[in-house]
Amino acid sequence: MLRVSALFFAAAAVLSSAAAHASIGLNTTRVIIDEGRREASFGVRNRGGAVLVQSWLTGPNGEDVDNFTLTPQLVRVRAGGEQLVRVLYSGLGAPADRETMLWLNVQEIPQRDAEGGNMDVAVLQRIKVFYRPPGLKGSAQAAAENLGWSVAGSQLVVHNPGAFHITLVNASLSSAPASPVFDAAVVPPGETLRFSLRHTLSGKSGKAALEYRVVNDFGGQDAYRVMLEGERPAKPTPVSK
Repeated sequence: MLRVSALFFAAAAVLSSAAAHASIGLNTTRVIIDEGRREASFGVRNRGGAVLVQSWLTGPNGEDVDNFTLTPQLVRVRAGGEQLVRVLYSGLGAPADRETMLWLNVQEIPQRDAEGGNMDVAVLQRIKVFYRPPGLKGSAQAAAENLGWSVAGSQLVVHNPGAFHITLVNASLSSAPASPVFDAAVVPPGETLRFSLRHTLSGKSGKAALEYRVVNDFGGQDAYRVMLEGERPAKPTPVSK
């Protein structure tokens, strides 16, 4: 697959940053292939002149994937038009007991203007793709409520016992003033993440409240709060709006 060099884009951005813009946009914030289906789709909207749009998939750490693909991968989108792109699963290779997460990358290929001057530089857009095999236990919403939070020394620990990826944003300890912990993180199924705290929790109770948000299937954010009690795992509760 032809991909435009990231180094080229970085250099072009420095030389032509004033011209940088994104004329294309996606009609969703995430793509979900649910209940064992083999495909899903998303739309690419073009708010500018006719452009070439290239799309590709990578694994969670940027690695290539061969059991998921896109069609079309490279397409010309007319001015003011929209192109439907399909995400296809081959039916082989994805775990059957947990959700699979991929990155969808969508890039407008820069075009020279009519006078042959500077090229416009567009921003690479990335959103998550989730494949959910049939028969998974629970739901994405319930999974967010089953996280186990604890503190080990100067580290905040979170364990995800469920089968779904959970995207966390804007986590902070609700002290006075609030102490940010991290801006965004994804907790994969069955895994444990650790985050460094700015200071060790202390005091007679050794307790502190952690507040954060979880990105749901619709791209919205649901607020949660959990009381940290040392190394004893604690579950969060939804915060009423």
